[in-house]
Amino acid sequence: MAAVEFAFVAPILAGMMIVLVELTLRYQAVEKFHRYASQAGDIMSRSVMLESSDVGAMHASADQMMYPLTVGDNLTLTVTSIGYDSAGAPKILWQRTEPDTAAPLSFDLSDAAGLGYPGDTVVRTDVRFIFSSAVSTA
Repeated sequence: MAAVEFAFVAPILAGMMIVLVELTLRYQAVEKFHRYASQAGDIMSRSVMLESSDVGAMHASADQMMYPLTVGDNLTLTVTSIGYDSAGAPKILWQRTEPDTAAPLSFDLSDAAGLGYPGDTVVRTDVRFIFSSAVSTA
């Protein structure tokens, strides 16, 4: 009788264990991604002069900053310099994306209104990460 009960309960317990592992991996990925995005934005905005190689170096550092996740080309980093004209209207001064084969991550320029004074510049960092789980394909 106990063997029959175990035969019914064991698959349910195994399924619950797999779900728990999957949720843990996804939570860890989200935490590491948020930390990377925050630190990338902070480092990029503190630089006195940004070059394309700086954006590439920040993208390359994702493998170490998000370890043990495999980043590779699943992460897209777009850094945009936004300037404000004499009326305070925002305009894109330059934009760099890594990997350079990826399309820049788009955003609404009106979101930058009011973030700077006329003559100022701000740096906006957008990051996208596509997570691939070792447990599931969803």
